[in-house]
Amino acid sequence: MSTPEANAITTLLDTVRTRMWLRRGAGALFLGLCCAALLTLAAGLAHRLAVALDPWPVAALAAVPLLAALLRAVTWRRPPRARAAALADRVLRSRDVLAAALDQLERPRAQRAGAAGVVLAQAGRLAAGARAGIIVRGSRAWSGARPVLPLAAALT
Repeated sequence: MSTPEANAITTLLDTVRTRMWLRRGAGALFLGLCCAALLTLAAGLAHRLAVALDPWPVAALAAVPLLAALLRAVTWRRPPRARAAALADRVLRSRDVLAAALDQLERPRAQRAGAAGVVLAQAGRLAAGARAGIIVRGSRAWSGARPVLPLAAALT
């Protein structure tokens, strides 16, 4: 039988997992789009300077990184709940409360620690008041794409 605290914790962590997964996929697609734009730009410059290029092979070549990124985004699995709990704890500065609660929830009731009720109650209150969008937005999930943003803006 699940408790309201357990429901709040698992709902929050599953939402954070889904948002992490979507954000990672969007980052992969963005990177593939930037690579495709760079290849198209290079082909355009080569064509403009001297080399006569047929447009269809160039388009096919530019589609390769975009298709690879799309394939990678689709085949990625959702991150585990433990990673979502670690991210939520870091962003909420909750000192591993959600990670400890998740550890207790994954154990059978008979094997839980004596203070599991206190940890689960505290994590349940934290999860009930937290919003998954703020947790994922507050993370540094996009930090790798930041140097590419000015390049993408320059290409448009």
